[in-house]
Amino acid sequence: MSIAPHESIQYHSEGGIATITFNRPESYNSFNRPMALAMQYHLDQAADDPAIREPEDGERAPYGMKIRCAWLRIYGLNLRPENVVLACNRGQTLGAKGNFTMFRFYGDGTSAENITFGNYCNVDLEFPLKPV
Repeated sequence: MSIAPHESIQYHSEGGIATITFNRPESYNSFNRPMALAMQYHLDQAADDPAIREPEDGERAPYGMKIRCAWLRIYGLNLRPENVVLACNRGQTLGAKGNFTMFRFYGDGTSAENITFGNYCNVDLEFPLKPV
């Protein structure tokens, strides 16, 4: 299956910073399957850029993703959180300069439900489900 960009996600990379913007204001930027596929496409683009692995000026750690949102809710669409995983495999010895951190959130609040986050460098997570 070919994964390609989608109009609901905008991607821009400059100076070691990749910016991914959701563009579905009519649905309050709710996330759907085409957006998930497009997001994977753009995350793969960013992963191949060595400049993105370094901390920004004035910061000690490189972040996998910075999210600016007044209130963010991340909800796994499965009752078993081990079946919905957001994970990074880039620690200090695996391609990052500094203590890599998966997310940095800017806003008034965040909540997460039915989801597993894996910010790891040397721990294997098991993914027993059949990939889509």
